Amino acid sequence: FDGLGFALLVIALLALLTGLASGQREGWASNRVMLELCVAALAAVGFVLWELRTDAPMLNPRLFAVRGFACSAAVGLVYGAALFGSTYLVPLFVQTIQGYTATRAGLLLMPAGLAMVVVFPIAGRLADRLPPYVPIGAGLLLFGISTWLMTGIGTDTPFWTFALWILLGRVGFGLAMPSMNAGALRALPPRWVGQGSGAVNFARQFGGALGVNLLSIHLERQTQLYAQALTATQEGRPVTREVLRRVEGLLAQDGLDEVTRQAVAQDFLAQMILSQASMLAFRATFLVVALACLAALVPVAIMRRKTAG
Repeated sequence: FDGLGFALLVIALLALLTGLASGQREGWASNRVMLELCVAALAAVGFVLWELRTDAPMLNPRLFAVRGFACSAAVGLVYGAALFGSTYLVPLFVQTIQGYTATRAGLLLMPAGLAMVVVFPIAGRLADRLPPYVPIGAGLLLFGISTWLMTGIGTDTPFWTFALWILLGRVGFGLAMPSMNAGALRALPPRWVGQGSGAVNFARQFGGALGVNLLSIHLERQTQLYAQALTATQEGRPVTREVLRRVEGLLAQDGLDEVTRQAVAQDFLAQMILSQASMLAFRATFLVVALACLAALVPVAIMRRKTAG
């Protein structure tokens, strides 16, 4: 057992994910975050150097020198980030923006899960008969189209419309998954197949953890930016003054004094702005996922050239 390699990998992952999680709260230039990210970088470099020299590496870096395997692992990394990231974003959106309960948010994802059960056996047969880049590319396109459609979400997006968008993406994931694994392992010499199986799964799971962290950071930053931009446009607008006047009028009927009415009306306006800013931030974050799927077509194209060669 590669004990030192395992320890270095754990330290690198723990420091990296902790640093990313702390960045928004502590500040990206804070001493704590900089220390955590530096520890992650040093541990990662130490891990790679150790794995290159040890006789029984836990994760052999030489695997990634094989172009077909490296392309499959890169696609797996993006797929993991897109799948886990969207699975994080969708329930968060419908619960915070559309007011769904946790049960209803779970039901929204259920048709997509059932579709994957049907697609996986079919995709397994396709993986045996087609070059890996064909189902992988088709799956990426379906997932990218799914998340691109989600850039049009709003407070009034119907349940089944959203469910069908999610289902489309999960069908793409189910179509690509077997071919990703098969394509990665076919590219390796037999002595590395066991190592390659663990490595490609690690890439996908690491992509999932990284995707959730980075997308949550992007979502929060975009929410702040949109909230600031929308707030700056409200000053002096007749519509805004009319909204505040009507809210204060409703509060006056409850007998509240003028100072309290103004404070509550301003708070109501702030909540409206925050809700709109959050919705726009979700749209921008889903767009990032769609663009990542589009970028992942580059290693798929490299896989195609390799297969043709």
